[in-house]
Amino acid sequence: MPRCPKCNGTTLAGQPCKNLTCKFAPKCHLHSKVQVGRSSIAGRGLMAKKDIPKGEIVADYKIGTTQMNRAEFLRKYPNGRATHVWSPSSNVYYDGSNLSKSIAGAANRGTGSTTNSRINGGGKLVTKRRIKQGQEILVNYGSSFRL
Repeated sequence: MPRCPKCNGTTLAGQPCKNLTCKFAPKCHLHSKVQVGRSSIAGRGLMAKKDIPKGEIVADYKIGTTQMNRAEFLRKYPNGRATHVWSPSSNVYYDGSNLSKSIAGAANRGTGSTTNSRINGGGKLVTKRRIKQGQEILVNYGSSFRL
């Protein structure tokens, strides 16, 4: 597993944060605006602990998740169906189901107008509009996910 990156947050003194982060990437737990909390949709979900502006990266599927090739994916998920697995190609899978490693997989499925975030081509979970404190972050799983 690659080394965890430095948080891209800023300290109260205006200095770059020196904490390393995988679980809350791209920020550390101190600077992240998200947390795992109780979901009204499915047990646990990714929740805004502060207001989050449109276009902000709140999680990263390539950091802290388990990367698998197709054979490994099918060994773990024999029917080819899994929750919280992002696949940018037919032979690369990022399993975000272990929330102790990465909170990226905590985002539950949204439909239609409830979807307020998206996964970009680089695996980053980005807000599509402003998300208020306490709201759940919901993503459209689309074709990049194997559900």
